[in-house]
Amino acid sequence: MPIRTIRVARSGLRWFLRWQVPILLALLIGATVGAELYLRGQPLRPYLADLIATQGADLPVHRPVDNVHLLFDLKPGARENLARPHRSDRMVTINALGMRDPERTLEKPPGTFRIVVLGSSTTFGAEVSDGETFPNYAEEILNARRDGRRYEVWNAGISSYTPHQMAAFGRRLIEQGAAPDLIVFQIFLLGPRSFLNGRINLTQYRDDPSLLDEHLVRPSWLSRATAIDLLVRSRLAGLLLAHYNRVVDQKERGAATEAASFEHHIEQLAAFVKDFGDKVRLMAIYMP
Repeated sequence: MPIRTIRVARSGLRWFLRWQVPILLALLIGATVGAELYLRGQPLRPYLADLIATQGADLPVHRPVDNVHLLFDLKPGARENLARPHRSDRMVTINALGMRDPERTLEKPPGTFRIVVLGSSTTFGAEVSDGETFPNYAEEILNARRDGRRYEVWNAGISSYTPHQMAAFGRRLIEQGAAPDLIVFQIFLLGPRSFLNGRINLTQYRDDPSLLDEHLVRPSWLSRATAIDLLVRSRLAGLLLAHYNRVVDQKERGAATEAASFEHHIEQLAAFVKDFGDKVRLMAIYMP
């Protein structure tokens, strides 16, 4: 006798919600967690890293630092013979105080007029050898005058430094006891503070949340604190923020990050002048 089967109609929506939705959610969560774990084991993706300003010149003599106002400086005691195209190699030597300069003492010798030149790659001496930087030539010219004073012109230039970073470096020198008579700001770059190439430290956005605005824009509904928390905690969220920065109008994005950077430069320079303007002569040379 044939067996009769009775098909029981399922409620399509109820069945879907009860069985299929949980499965789809579990797959989605699993894929998200898997992607996050995979990305955490990898270097920062270029899709995000390429949006963040970095400095890649003469990396062997530079080092990252915890000070978020600097982000990097020069390696004290470093000495490197670096190649340059179509010319002989150049020697780059960093003194114990972290400057591309002869060894100096914080204590100022009697009868000495001390000038500290803060700047970026032009001051540092990109593509030239030790002894060929303009602070070095300035010291020779001033001392050749033989006017009864001895002059020191310290080369405190560091590649890609902005006014924000220069002010922080100058502050550190003064607090260490350098006692300059004149500080010269040789200003060229007015864009964002840079990390060292390959050494982007996202946690430093927490140390100075305003740094995020120099590199990235965010949707109006996403607070800066939340954006930073997502960047630091989740590589996947970082890629989503990177995607947002790539699809927005690039002129508007550039204008926003440049405006934020300029505002921070002015804030740091104003604070520096307020704290030290009555203690040391200050000069700024802007090279547009």
